[in-house]
Amino acid sequence: MTNRIDALTTTMTNRIDALTNRNMDTRNLARVLNSRITAPDTTLEVVSDKTGNMPQTYPQTIATLRAMTRQNIDALLTFYQLPTTGTVENRRIRLAKHLGIRLL
Repeated sequence: MTNRIDALTTTMTNRIDALTNRNMDTRNLARVLNSRITAPDTTLEVVSDKTGNMPQTYPQTIATLRAMTRQNIDALLTFYQLPTTGTVENRRIRLAKHLGIRLL
């Protein structure tokens, strides 16, 4: 019985690790795609949080990110568990970097 429980535990751990790696790959791919954007009206790829959750609100484009209010920026920074300190522009830059955006 103990061997079976150990085997199930190992299987579950391997599956969780695979899902975590897949989520990390998806997040990194979104960041790479966002980093290649050269026009402010190009649609951004959504970056999930560490657990795979998607934010309720997300800037559609770089132009939208530029127009976001402090409250909206702070909501996303909080969602991604990033600091909400500094000026609005510093926060916007922090968020953009996290999303992989180079053109701001």
